[in-house]
Amino acid sequence: YRYELLLISAAIYIPYSSMLPADFGGAQQALNGTNILLSALILGLVIRGKGGGYKYSRGTARTSTTLISLFMILVAVSFLRASLYFGSVYYTQMAADFKRYLDPMILFLFFLWVIPDRGIIKIVFSVLLIVIVMAFFLGLLEWVNLGFATYSGFKRRIGSLNMQPNVFGAFIAYYVCFFWGIFLTDHKSLPGKLLLLPFLLGIRLLIPSNSRGAWISFPPAFLVTTWYYNRLLCVVTALVIATILVINPSLMPDTIRYRFQEAAQLEANEDLYAQVPTGLKMFGESQSVSMRTRYNLLDTGLKLWKRSMFFGYGYGTFSYRVREYTGGEVVGTAHNGWLNMMVEMGLATVAVLAAILGVFSVSALRVYRWEKDALLRGCALGYLGIIPALLVANITGERFSHIDLLAVFWMYSACLIKLRAIHVAEQGQG
Repeated sequence: YRYELLLISAAIYIPYSSMLPADFGGAQQALNGTNILLSALILGLVIRGKGGGYKYSRGTARTSTTLISLFMILVAVSFLRASLYFGSVYYTQMAADFKRYLDPMILFLFFLWVIPDRGIIKIVFSVLLIVIVMAFFLGLLEWVNLGFATYSGFKRRIGSLNMQPNVFGAFIAYYVCFFWGIFLTDHKSLPGKLLLLPFLLGIRLLIPSNSRGAWISFPPAFLVTTWYYNRLLCVVTALVIATILVINPSLMPDTIRYRFQEAAQLEANEDLYAQVPTGLKMFGESQSVSMRTRYNLLDTGLKLWKRSMFFGYGYGTFSYRVREYTGGEVVGTAHNGWLNMMVEMGLATVAVLAAILGVFSVSALRVYRWEKDALLRGCALGYLGIIPALLVANITGERFSHIDLLAVFWMYSACLIKLRAIHVAEQGQG
C-alpha cells in the first residue's frame, strides 16, 4: 500500500471534477468523486504505515500551513457572518459552495505534509503536466467540433475541462508557462524542445476561448517567467512583439480586436435590461460586460467595502449587499475577484492571501535557483508566472472559487514548498 497513489489519483481527477463529477445526481450529489477522494486521503492517513523519505525543514512547511489555516479560518468566519444575514436557509444552499471553495487548500495540506521525497514530487509534477496537456487537447477537440469558428456569441467559445470559456482561458494563462519554463531551462535536450509544442498549442487556444481576462493575464505570466530566466531576453522579446504590433496592427487577430472594442463601447439600455421585466439595472449579468458596467460595479463595491473593511459582509453576499446599498438600483455579480473578496471577506482575508502568494513566489524562486533536476527547476520557473496571471485574471472576473481551475495551482504550490523545505534541511538551515 502506498499512500502516494491517492495523491496521484487526486492530481489526475480533481482538475476534471467539473466535467466528470462522478455523483449520483439529486440529493446524492455530495457523494461525488472529489469527496470520495478526500475521504480516502483522510482514511489513508489513519491506516498508512510510517515511511521514509528526505529530511525537510518543518519550520518552512509550518509557515505555509499556518498562513493557509488562517486563510481558511477567515473564510469560515465570512461564511458564519453570511449565515447571520441570510438565516438558516443559507446553510442548505451555500454549504456545498463553501466546502468547494476550501477543497483546494485542503489538498494543499495533504500534499505538503504527506509527500515524502523528490521522487514523488517529480511524479506529481509530471502527472499535472499531463493533466494540463490533456486539457489543451480537449479544448482543441472542442474547437474542431465548432469548425474552428471565431467569436460569435457564447456558443462559439471553448470551455474544455472547465466547461466555461473564461475559466478555461484562465486555466491556459495560469499553466501554459510551465512548458515555457521547462523549455527555457532544458532547451538543449529533446524532451525540453518537445515541450515547446504544448506551450504553442496553449497560446493558440487562448484565442477561441475569447476571454479578455485570459488575454491580458497571459502576457504578465510569460514576461515574468522569461524575466527570471534572462532579463535581456525578456526585454528584447517584449520590444520585438510591441514593435511588430505598432508597425502593423493588422497582425493582431480580428477576434481580439473585436472583443476589446466591444468592451470599450457603451452598451445601450435595451441590451442591458432587455430580459429584466422590473427594470432593475443588471450590472454584470450581460453577455458582454462593458468598461462602464465594470466601473459602476467597482465604484459601488468600494463604497460598500469601506463600511465593513476588515472582515466584510459574508461569503456570497456581494450582489445582495450591492442591491441594498443602492436601494435596488444595481444588481449583479462583482466581475472582479479581488473586489468580491474585499466586500465579502474583508481586508484581513485579502492580506493573508497576499502573504500566502508572497511565500509561494519566494519559495518557487529559491527552488528554481537551487534545484539541479531539470524538470523540477523548469516547473519552478514556470510557476513564477502563475502568480501575476492569477493577480490579473481576478481583476476581470471571480476566479477564486473554481476547484477545477485552482487545484493544479495548490498542488504545485504544496510540492514546491516541500521541495524548498528539503533544500533548507539539506543546507542545514532548519
